[in-house]
Amino acid sequence: MSLWRQEASNRLPELQASIASALVDSPSDLWMQLRCDFDRLCHEEPPPIELLSRIWQYARWCAEHESEDVQFAAISHFFEHIEDTRLYRTVLPQFMSRDEYETVCGLRAPTKTKDKR
Repeated sequence: MSLWRQEASNRLPELQASIASALVDSPSDLWMQLRCDFDRLCHEEPPPIELLSRIWQYARWCAEHESEDVQFAAISHFFEHIEDTRLYRTVLPQFMSRDEYETVCGLRAPTKTKDKR
C-alpha cells in the first residue's frame, strides 16, 4: 500500500470506503473523493469538526510530502477548491487559524516562513 493511502487510512478511518475505493488509483483520485467528503461533512448539522480537522491536517501533510504527485493532488484538488462562502466562514475557523483560512481562500498571499533546518 502506498504511503499516501496508508496515511489517509490511519488518519481518516471513518472515510475508509473512499480511501479504499477501486476508483482511487492515485493521490489525485483520492483528493477528488476527499474533497467531496469534506464538503458533504461541512454541510452536516452539526458538522463533525474533529473529522474535518483531521482531513485538513492530512491535506497539510500531503502538501509537504516529498512526492510532487501527492503535493499536487492536495493543492489542486483540495486547497484550490476551498472558497470563501458563508458556510465555510462558519465551519473552517473552528479548526484552522485565520491566517490559514485567508491564505487558502485566496484572501491574502501566503507568508514565507524561515526554513528551520
